[in-house]
Amino acid sequence: MTPDITSAQRRPDRPGGPIIYLVDEDPSFLRALSRRLRAEGYQVECFGSAEEFLSSRRRDVPGCAVLDLQMPGPSGLQLQETLAEGEEPLPVVFLTAHGDVCSSVRAKKGGALDFPAKPVRGDDLLEAVKRALDRGAVDREGRRKKREWRTRFERLSPREREVFVLVVRGLPN
Repeated sequence: MTPDITSAQRRPDRPGGPIIYLVDEDPSFLRALSRRLRAEGYQVECFGSAEEFLSSRRRDVPGCAVLDLQMPGPSGLQLQETLAEGEEPLPVVFLTAHGDVCSSVRAKKGGALDFPAKPVRGDDLLEAVKRALDRGAVDREGRRKKREWRTRFERLSPREREVFVLVVRGLPN
């Protein structure tokens, strides 16, 4: 069961800012992490399982996911894979007390930005979250630009598209 800390707290000077999604089956660990992150002004939402997170995540809000590697039900690695397949993937930071080389390699290959061990020092957690949020902002901007270019390309007439392809190949228009 998830502790009663699932509502996001907004910092007055950062309304609508990114959300840090914490996913771990240990309620006391979630409480401790959320307090630390909220003390730094972050909005935090806590979930006790991957299923709970997936059913409640707000896809229209930027953020990052801080996941426990080993959870009942889908593991943190499985959740990472599900997030990566989505239209708006979240950057992931893993926390674990039972990490191994194979799991950390799989997590890094899947795009995880950090893999600190539990118990995690507060400063290490904050640095990992900051890197994840920075990466998420860069990735979101890249996806936005790609959608913009796709929209512009789709507005071209068939002849304009033909010329565009030739110009991209380096031929004069």
